[in-house]
Amino acid sequence: SRSMVITHIAPQPETATTSLYPHLAKWLERISKLALWLAVILVPLTFFPYLNDALELPKQSLLLVLVTLALAPWLGQVLCVKRLTLVRSWMHLVVLIFLIGYGVVCWFSSDRFLSFTGASGQAQWAFASVAAFGVMYFLFSQQIRNTSALYDLLLAYTVSSGFLGLLSLLFLLELLPGGKILNPI
Repeated sequence: SRSMVITHIAPQPETATTSLYPHLAKWLERISKLALWLAVILVPLTFFPYLNDALELPKQSLLLVLVTLALAPWLGQVLCVKRLTLVRSWMHLVVLIFLIGYGVVCWFSSDRFLSFTGASGQAQWAFASVAAFGVMYFLFSQQIRNTSALYDLLLAYTVSSGFLGLLSLLFLLELLPGGKILNPI
């Protein structure tokens, strides 16, 4: 894929380093990647049947927190190095058009607040959740640069989901305590 580089417009002396705080930039990049890895691993675990609301609030809350924890350090890292490298793809435009359209529909909804934040039992359709997935897509497209890193993320997601499936099966077969009180969804 092609990359587009946006750099600081002001001319810099030739002796200046490319980063004001190179150690801070690396640290912020690690935090951002860690938050994305946690999202990949922990979001499937929120489908655990012991949760009171097995479909909505735990997933939206965790997703919003982890995406924010990934976005803020990524932006800080961009500011530290004074360089923004964007990977160009037609898919970015598709996601952006979808998010803008979804935002417009939520804006003109009869209950604007619930359209943006979600109602009880309807959090997955909230603009906040959809926008968080859009930001997550953007961060993944900017930070996952090779196929092996993508395969590692897919493996982590598969292992996390498989662990949840095994744990749920053990509870349903009543091999672990509390199997009878599981959420039936």
